[in-house]
Amino acid sequence: MSTEISTKKKSTELSFLALEEGSDVAEAIEANLTGGEVMNEQDLVQVKIPTGGSTTWEFDDITGVVETKTLTGICVYWGAGGLLWPTQEIGGRSTPLLVTSDLVTARKVGDDYGDLDEAMIESFRNPDGSYDWVGLSGTSSSPLGFGSGRNGGKRVDEHRNICLLRESDTFPVMIRVKAGSFSTILPFVKKLPVPFYRAILELSLEKVENQTGQTFSRILPRLAGTLTREQGEVIRSTYTAGLKQTFDR
Repeated sequence: MSTEISTKKKSTELSFLALEEGSDVAEAIEANLTGGEVMNEQDLVQVKIPTGGSTTWEFDDITGVVETKTLTGICVYWGAGGLLWPTQEIGGRSTPLLVTSDLVTARKVGDDYGDLDEAMIESFRNPDGSYDWVGLSGTSSSPLGFGSGRNGGKRVDEHRNICLLRESDTFPVMIRVKAGSFSTILPFVKKLPVPFYRAILELSLEKVENQTGQTFSRILPRLAGTLTREQGEVIRSTYTAGLKQTFDR
């Protein structure tokens, strides 16, 4: 298998462990995930978008604390997600009421309706037991009208998940993209010249100010290179398929 990587706007050649000829990565993942297991969200290094307008990524991986201005890797997964929280106490030990992986339908994962109108929520239940996420988020009486929680999070949290496989990684890192970066990320991904799993992305951060004067960090994406079809199929079968199964559950 050819391991040459086509790069754009970059003179240095990138070398990914997962794509090296004779690499043990795919074999190791297949062998070590036993009993029908798949790579799940808890297995991935979670990279949070910094607060306060910081332009530096900071997270812990197996090498220790990582601080970097850019995150570069193969986009092994790209997908939507959303959570509906039953009360204004968002996150922590709370359990969402509804979860969606496509922003079209949702599944119920909690039993506590909190301060939500149970009858209203159940009126959007489909015959197959799923819930009409589009209907819930589009009605004037929807949970979206409840706005933010006490800790600043959104009662209805719609986001995008990006999983990046860096050069020396066996497992990718995961970035949960919030609404503040939708204006830069969504049009960028739509315009990619290859399927996302063949794209090498470089993610940096910029400091921006919202209409109320609060500063936050917004992701600036760049296409750093592309993979061949053959390499893309290795990535799709080794990573993307399993991650899609995980996030779609």
